[in-house]
Amino acid sequence: MILVLLSSGCRPVHVQDGVSTRAQRRETIPLDRLKVFLEAPKRVYTMQPERVLDVLGVKQGETVGDIGAGTGFFSLPLARRVGVAGHVYAVEIEDELLAFIGEKIKRQQVTNIILVKSSDSTPNLPPACCDRILIANTYIYFDDPVTFMRNVRPSLKPGGLVGIIEVDADKAKSEKKLLEIKGRVASEVIDEMKSAGFLFRKSHDFLESRFFLEFSPVE
Repeated sequence: MILVLLSSGCRPVHVQDGVSTRAQRRETIPLDRLKVFLEAPKRVYTMQPERVLDVLGVKQGETVGDIGAGTGFFSLPLARRVGVAGHVYAVEIEDELLAFIGEKIKRQQVTNIILVKSSDSTPNLPPACCDRILIANTYIYFDDPVTFMRNVRPSLKPGGLVGIIEVDADKAKSEKKLLEIKGRVASEVIDEMKSAGFLFRKSHDFLESRFFLEFSPVE
């Protein structure tokens, strides 16, 4: 059974010119092109999903939020990792991508993934629902990351963790394939997360051209 949570959410936060970062990105990379990129087999080698889940400490029976789920690249491995006793919230703002994940999990008969439509300012997750939350290649699209992450915080259970994976702006400078992506600087993300009520725990550097940061909410 697939449960889709549709929430009206909060009023979207926009950049100064009135066009959100996400909308600008869709003009550069349409969803059809994005889906092809996200489903490319080589991403298993560049993103190392199983190692990411190992480092994040995902266990059987846990509930994990995958914010910015895209085509379900991490949602499916997460579903296998948490098992039938666990759940995965695949959070995505694009209806077309939510439908894509829905068709994929229907074909694969996956029953422990819950589809959630987010807004620009909130993930629309239930309170205290997640042991861990993964935000992979999505933080860059938050026009107001502090507000968004403040709205993420209540969805974590006590002792919960957040993992953020994003293109490193410093490393990406020398890679033409990443020039379309402005990237972020890890120290800036750490400062924003602090403002949103999170403590920086550790960083991992095994992902090429990306940083992987771990946070816990301030208790």
